[in-house]
Amino acid sequence: LEIRRVLTNLISNAIKFTDQGFIAIRLTQNNASMICLEVEDTGIGISADNQSVIFDRFRQGNHKRSGHGLGLYLCYQIVEAHKGTLEMSSEVGKGSIFTICLPTDIKE
Repeated sequence: LEIRRVLTNLISNAIKFTDQGFIAIRLTQNNASMICLEVEDTGIGISADNQSVIFDRFRQGNHKRSGHGLGLYLCYQIVEAHKGTLEMSSEVGKGSIFTICLPTDIKE
């Protein structure tokens, strides 16, 4: 349920901040113990200043779209609680990529 909330939030953000272009979702297994999901968009992007605090509580970027600044913070907390990572890369005017990697707990 928590991972579904993370995916819903990341995809909703991609839709909210992408007026034209595309949103892509990719699922990969980069090794036997980690599975990664990537949400990419061609939206407004996130400035370098905001990237350093984007996962902080009550932080919103410098945009005019509504929000409370909790979504990405909660996503980060949930992914960390599942022993995973949440990373992002972004360029203003070109879009963003959010990548979640989670352990698969596959025992051999």
